[in-house]
Amino acid sequence: MNDSQLHYSFPPMSEYVLGNGLRSIWLPDTEQPVIEVLFQVPSGRAHVPAGLEGLSDLTANLMQKGPSSMGHEEYIDTLEQVGASHVLDSGDEHTTFGIRVLARHADDIVPKFWETVTSPAFDDKEFRRMKREMVTALEAEFSDASVLANKHFQAELYGKDHPLGRIPCVNSVKRARLDDVRSFCASHVSPANASIVVAGDRSIEGMEQQWKRPFGAWKGGTVRRASPFPETAPVVENRIRLVDKPDSSQTTLVIGHPSVGEAHPFRNALALGNYVLGGGSFRSRLMAQMRSRAGKTYGIASQLVTGRGAGTFLMSTTTQSGQVDEVLNTIIEVYRDVTENGITEEELDNAKRFAIGNLAFQLEGIGNVAEKILWLRFYGYPNSYIEKYGSTIAGIDLAAVNTALRNALASRGFVICAVGKREEIAPKLGRFGPIRVVNLRAEP
Repeated sequence: MNDSQLHYSFPPMSEYVLGNGLRSIWLPDTEQPVIEVLFQVPSGRAHVPAGLEGLSDLTANLMQKGPSSMGHEEYIDTLEQVGASHVLDSGDEHTTFGIRVLARHADDIVPKFWETVTSPAFDDKEFRRMKREMVTALEAEFSDASVLANKHFQAELYGKDHPLGRIPCVNSVKRARLDDVRSFCASHVSPANASIVVAGDRSIEGMEQQWKRPFGAWKGGTVRRASPFPETAPVVENRIRLVDKPDSSQTTLVIGHPSVGEAHPFRNALALGNYVLGGGSFRSRLMAQMRSRAGKTYGIASQLVTGRGAGTFLMSTTTQSGQVDEVLNTIIEVYRDVTENGITEEELDNAKRFAIGNLAFQLEGIGNVAEKILWLRFYGYPNSYIEKYGSTIAGIDLAAVNTALRNALASRGFVICAVGKREEIAPKLGRFGPIRVVNLRAEP
């Protein structure tokens, strides 16, 4: 690979912290006549009070229904007339609000968006409608085996005493009151813990002249800074949760264990190893063994999910219920082979090429660049982390990857979640350890 593939340079930008504590980043780009504003706080689904799971999503969605100075319909109509659109990314540990608008309309629209952040209407009628929509969406998930499997896997892995183990459900959303939304917003949305990026077709000076003063004028409340979530205990023996779905002829499986967080020294080496194990589509070991050779499934993948503190490794697939035990055996055998014996130099080269090449797609367009900058700030990384990412990945050798696999993925036991027909799969799953059966509609 040449130097141009290994190095990236962010566009010129200006960055500083305003007097109210808000980190502001000004990022000009003239490729498209668009302005995008992204506002991020380091709080999300896992920061809500126990019993009110889903509250962060309710809050984020309700904030986008308009500012206190305008009615909901008037606000939405104003956006639609100029083709503006909201951006919303609500995760376990962060929430990002945004607006995307043609540059010629930005002077009118951005202040209105900013008021949805600093003074949201929190209209009771919209709140009740939003709750109904969330409940309907959660009810629909009972027919989606993949969603159910992932929810129950996370709940089983972390448990209800860990913030990541508490999953939104119908009852928790119904339980929420509008006062809970107001309280969550006041406690977690403040300039003191937030970052904002303004990106698009205007000079840095022009952006600052128009929006620096209103951004800095927001006082907000006092917020408690969220700490990274602790790692959960290793899985020393298999724990199996069977979600009984009587009408299913197939079984969806999620199998995994705790892993490292984003800032762990093994993180990048482990990601390369995971690409070989199951992250690399048809070129992965799991796919080659399960689909190409054994013909047991149409697709299987592994994933490394990294938070600021805790991380999760998981493998997922769907197969015919009659061969659940064979599939699980094969998954575990491939996992053990990779973690104990490592990968090859050729496989590592393929993984590196993918990781370096894929970064270009992540940075395509000024909106993606703005999102990546917020990602860097969330994890406390400098811009050079991305600018030198290609050379960092290229410099990881085979020994480092195989060491990471042995140390971070060599779990003695697994959390196994299966969604399928109990009477067909329980005897087969029982060969891997004790089973806890839960009703399809049970809360995770």
